[in-house]
Amino acid sequence: MHQKNPTIISALWVGDELSPVAELSIRSFLDNGFAFQLFTYQAYANVPDGAIVRDASEIVSREEVYLHHSGSYGMFADLFRYTFLEREGGWWTDLDVACLNNRIPKHLPWFAQQETGFYSVGVLGFPAHHPAMEAMKRLAEDPAASMPWDDETTLKAKKQFCLDTPDVIERRKHVEWGYAGPNGFTRAVNHFGLQKFAAGPETLYPLNYTVWRNYFNGALHLNSAELASAWAVHLWGEMLRREPDAWENMNKESIVAELLRRHGMENCPGATSALQKKKVGILVGICSCCSAWDRRQAVRESWLQHAAPGIECKFFLGRRTPPAGEEHDTVALWVNDDYNHLPEKVLAFFRHALDHYEFEWLFKCDDDTYLKLDRLASLCNPAYGITGDLSLAERDAPSGGAGYLLSRSIVEKIVNTPDIRRTGAEDVIFGRLALQLGATPYATERLGKTAEYYPMPENQMVTAHWCSPDQLRAIEYFQQATPITIYEARHDNWQDTLYFFPDGRFRRKNHGDSGSYSASLDGRGLTLHWFRWEAETLVPCTCGDKYIGDNLTLRLVAGHPPLNECLFGTSRQ
Repeated sequence: MHQKNPTIISALWVGDELSPVAELSIRSFLDNGFAFQLFTYQAYANVPDGAIVRDASEIVSREEVYLHHSGSYGMFADLFRYTFLEREGGWWTDLDVACLNNRIPKHLPWFAQQETGFYSVGVLGFPAHHPAMEAMKRLAEDPAASMPWDDETTLKAKKQFCLDTPDVIERRKHVEWGYAGPNGFTRAVNHFGLQKFAAGPETLYPLNYTVWRNYFNGALHLNSAELASAWAVHLWGEMLRREPDAWENMNKESIVAELLRRHGMENCPGATSALQKKKVGILVGICSCCSAWDRRQAVRESWLQHAAPGIECKFFLGRRTPPAGEEHDTVALWVNDDYNHLPEKVLAFFRHALDHYEFEWLFKCDDDTYLKLDRLASLCNPAYGITGDLSLAERDAPSGGAGYLLSRSIVEKIVNTPDIRRTGAEDVIFGRLALQLGATPYATERLGKTAEYYPMPENQMVTAHWCSPDQLRAIEYFQQATPITIYEARHDNWQDTLYFFPDGRFRRKNHGDSGSYSASLDGRGLTLHWFRWEAETLVPCTCGDKYIGDNLTLRLVAGHPPLNECLFGTSRQ
């Protein structure tokens, strides 16, 4: 026989693992001086020391455990809760409740309003054999059972429910959410005249479920005025089950993060990344969108292959979770993902960066940007709070595609600025805001807002923008490949050097123009297929030392073999 003690808190857990939120709940009650008994159907390795573990089959047999059609054990938990309280009485908590102090009420019954006139069941205190608990137990056992508060319309609907769903287990699985939870309990409270025992929402539900993310996002803290009258807080576990990104992207200074530290759970699964910031010199945020997998993949296959010391790179896009298979390098931000809301998305990444990284610099670029990672650190100068392309000097704002570099202090100031526009030109908004916040600007031609010039061994460019996936891969190829021959090129509008590569690609030396080439075996023609221009066909002469077209002439650079010789083994006229 288990001792009845109002300071013993009871709870149930069903599932493969005891979740971090459930563990936090148990620890919070234990650390505030309460005894705690946990009902389970299996053993869990992370049950906190000091908790009493009881076999849940003593209350409800294992065979009666069921999942609601929504995928939740919540409705079964209703049945277990009322069965236990009707039989043994005492205090009951759901395991998404965190205890803040030991100011537990001394009287029974006790429960709290979720909002005025609506009573919830996150924490209940009832003496054994209370008629309200007996009634709620019957309702949880069979949602179609007639209750003393039912009107004629409800009784008729329940009768039809029985006809449509004759199996009581199926009725349990398909009943509406909250039927034997807050909705049913509110009817029981009103029927049995228990309203006088209800505490106000501020004692247990200080934050309504509509703002449940404020427990995780850093908008409020444990010492916030909203929590001043609470002895415990309901963390809205069902909302977290549906939207787990709130835990994964938890703010380091949030209410839940503070509770994890208070109760020694900094290293619990999923919390480490939120509570312990990763140290990097430069954090690169690559702005993408859900539909741009091809561009992200091209980045991965090109410049992102070349890790640089002290630099971490992350794609960021607007969705609840990263796309499958992209979790390793993609941050999902629960914001709008469309082009017009770029400021909202970039600001969300700034916040994520501050929450998860100890960085010195943040570099923002796009998924059609080619970035030479090993040159990025050369732009980091403590004298400048913002570094951008030449647009920064021309219009007081950088090109977001060319990329811009911000010091950590400027990122912090931006994030703490109220009423930032959520729509519009992101680079203009944040570039000009950085200047207003005191950032000294530096404009450099090494950041390219087009693909006319891109990083190559013979220049000092750091980025190029407006690169298609094919261009990203081509630029990457040019970084590594050795030309098979070289020609001086004289065009009607320019002069440059052309490099020819063995896989059929070519590029200009001092410009971003490139493409593919094809040469006929009979030596009668060389066609240049430019990425950005129309194709040109040239005719060889002097054994391939020279090619002549309508607007372009190529002359072989001394010491290099003719192109036909490289391709076919012989020079041809």
